[in-house]
Amino acid sequence: MPGNDQGASVAEGATRTVFHVTPARNLARIRSEGLLPRVGARSKRLGEKVPAVFVFPTVDDLDTAMDQWLFDEFSEGTRLALLRVELAADLPCHSDVEYEVGVRAPIPPSAITVLCTDLGNEVGVRHLVEETADFRP
Repeated sequence: MPGNDQGASVAEGATRTVFHVTPARNLARIRSEGLLPRVGARSKRLGEKVPAVFVFPTVDDLDTAMDQWLFDEFSEGTRLALLRVELAADLPCHSDVEYEVGVRAPIPPSAITVLCTDLGNEVGVRHLVEETADFRP
């Protein structure tokens, strides 16, 4: 996957489950607009030039990011929400690393499930994802 663009040679309607972490204050906008590709402050700091929504392709990748660096990217006391995204397999994506995928197209609200609105270090991400695997709003 590193350095690869993924795209159109997939079955129509096919999806894959990915995960996104965002400040909980963004949830009202996400519920109405979905996730929109942007070049945010973190992306600018890292030299990103192409607008994208960054997602974790597996629970293991999400769990590792939370243990190693993700919480450090947010201000102390920021409530974080964990989103499960049913990503249409034909959306344009790019990845330079195996643990993260940049989605270059809008993700509609209908593809997003809020798993948690106050994610903290003490929450077992794998347990949370498995516990809500069959939940749909």
